[in-house]
Amino acid sequence: MGLRKTIGWHVWRYRVRAGGGVCTSQGIRMQTRHPQVTDAVAYSLYRERYESHEMRVLGDKIRPDDVLLELGCGMGFIGIACAKKLASGRLVGVEANAELISLIEENYALNGLEIELIHGAISDTPGEVEIDFADDFRYSGVGIPGAVRTVKVPAVLLPELLEKYQPSGMVLDVEGAEVRVLDEGVDLSSVRFIAVEVHADRTGDAAISRMVAALFGHGFVLDVVSTSTPVLFFYRPEAA
Repeated sequence: MGLRKTIGWHVWRYRVRAGGGVCTSQGIRMQTRHPQVTDAVAYSLYRERYESHEMRVLGDKIRPDDVLLELGCGMGFIGIACAKKLASGRLVGVEANAELISLIEENYALNGLEIELIHGAISDTPGEVEIDFADDFRYSGVGIPGAVRTVKVPAVLLPELLEKYQPSGMVLDVEGAEVRVLDEGVDLSSVRFIAVEVHADRTGDAAISRMVAALFGHGFVLDVVSTSTPVLFFYRPEAA
């Protein structure tokens, strides 16, 4: 680690500790004092580099009248960035990691925002999903090597969410499950845009290609300019 980075690291640790663990990143207040928030995540927040691809992709895409469905909330950072642009109470989140639920709620409260939060794992079949959890929440999912524990989580079905909430926008970071739930059979008629992080190391390129083809079949196009790999942005031209 170079001298400048070392100094920055210690300055960060002092400031975060002095603030009770709360770090402000890109105008968003986040609690970093949590067992699942590693130093690497907290330092990325401090340097305003956390979730940089998603932030670039979403940019000015959110409208105040949108209803947003976020699948895979993490610690709540991207959802909060979106919720700041929405009318109150128009964001629904799904998160599989039960240990993150209270942290997400705290982070929303720190920013004076609301979220309707559902604990569960997005799935294409009902019942339960076995999720492998790592010490760092970013590296959890199905079939993760080196996981510290495996937990059965309630399955959440995308068709039911779409029917209930009629979202106009979707943000997905579900560690490979995106290729199973975004298919030709799901009703996406209410949705005008989708930002989805793909995980080629877990799904393979062929599965991602089938997902993209399914979205094209639904009338979406890929916004090549906005896309910032591995986050792909799709929209309906007539609703842009």
